[in-house]
Amino acid sequence: DPRAKRGSRFGVLTGSCVGGLDGTSIQSAVRRERGMVELMPSQPGFLMNMRPLLLLLAILLMGTNAYADRPGFGDTWSFKVGGMNQTANLAFSSTREGRPDIDLDLSDLDMDDNASTVWAGVTWQFANSWGTSLSYSSFSTDGEAVADESGNFGDIEWSASARLSSNYDLDLYVWDMHWDFINNERTNVRFGLGLHVADISLGVGFELDGIVNGETVVIESGAETADVTAPLPNIVLGAGHRFGENFYLTLTGGYFALEIDKIDGELIAMRGALEWRPWEQFGFGLGYEYLNINLTESEDDRKVELDMDSHGPVLFLSVGF
Repeated sequence: DPRAKRGSRFGVLTGSCVGGLDGTSIQSAVRRERGMVELMPSQPGFLMNMRPLLLLLAILLMGTNAYADRPGFGDTWSFKVGGMNQTANLAFSSTREGRPDIDLDLSDLDMDDNASTVWAGVTWQFANSWGTSLSYSSFSTDGEAVADESGNFGDIEWSASARLSSNYDLDLYVWDMHWDFINNERTNVRFGLGLHVADISLGVGFELDGIVNGETVVIESGAETADVTAPLPNIVLGAGHRFGENFYLTLTGGYFALEIDKIDGELIAMRGALEWRPWEQFGFGLGYEYLNINLTESEDDRKVELDMDSHGPVLFLSVGF
């Protein structure tokens, strides 16, 4: 009984007084008794001081647990496959030490800047507010042209009037891990960290004709290929909103600038998609993607530079469960 304990401590104190303690001893005992009480914080005041922290915790819990299901259509696994009609702009160079920088672009080499390619993606929402995504796309083009002026690419050099043949291949893998820090019945807002891995191959060849014994023959030729694999990390911000029961709109953006060892790169990525689920597990979607990569890879005697952006619509089928 708390009251009994207080009475017991009071009895000890008064008994000591009766036993003949002097004033100094009594004051010391009182201070010790008060110290025992003051060490215990006042509960109402303690909770008042904790209110800002408790409020912040409540906001986070409400944001992540207000809806007891996963974002969008509530899928744990979601698979998408379709096609993308890409338009690309590209300028690149591969320059050996001591040679002038020669930037080549798609128009210089008479390459087609538009191509229809395969696009695929998978998302695993392993918790209500946590998930990971992986997607793949590609772009390939080639061309032939006649050089208006001299140039170089890697180990090869050509003069004006040489016939040029070229190819450009890009395989792009995009991965991210995201946290839906706001996730309610219809809307989610997420933050994530991701990685764009661009596997790039650039090839240029040339042939120069001449007259030998009255006949036109190839008197000089050469070919060079530059391969670059660039892992570019990025920060991801995104949001999604479900309209009614069958439509889900998503918007995502990513950016990062990085210099690691021999690679100096900058990446800007944006995508949006509207998915329609006429059935519980099957649907269709239409989206749009934009990607810009600015990359420089420096080696001991060579420098490869790439400035690329691609954009275009995506049409896909989706399966979720």
